[in-house]
Amino acid sequence: QADRRVKKAEVALVLGVHALPSTSQPALNFLRTPAVITTATVSILGVAVGYHLLLRNLWQPAGLQALSSVLLHYVVPTLFSVFWLRTLSWTLSAWSDLPKVCSYPIGYGFYVLIRGEWLAQYPYPFFDVGKIGYLAALVNAVAIFTAFVIMAAVLIAINCRFATGLVRNA
Repeated sequence: QADRRVKKAEVALVLGVHALPSTSQPALNFLRTPAVITTATVSILGVAVGYHLLLRNLWQPAGLQALSSVLLHYVVPTLFSVFWLRTLSWTLSAWSDLPKVCSYPIGYGFYVLIRGEWLAQYPYPFFDVGKIGYLAALVNAVAIFTAFVIMAAVLIAINCRFATGLVRNA
């Protein structure tokens, strides 16, 4: 459960910094950069897609748990994507941001695997090396990373296209 909160905390930090005046906390301004905003967007979209495709059938929440699940896995990613779209005009990404954006899932993947090995408890069944083995977990990690890179490339392409439109319309 704690591992899943990491991505949501990243989104909360990015939104929180944007609620502050840019001069109030200069040390946190890196959270305003295009690479960080795009990383958070891809990450939270990955939560929605991953939950919908891989995890939603593993449990049947009811009542407040069902509401919480819908809010966290569908509503928050949708609203954050709208935030990302609204920031396109002043947070223009470049293709050089792609390696920065992709460093997050690599770090997070290592964290999940190391933590899982240490505690013998994995937050996701597709990384549970005790049940599926190291090779299958590695294949799953590569597939998820590939999906992350594709989503990041699509968002950066949209952002670059938007930037080209801004220059052309200026």
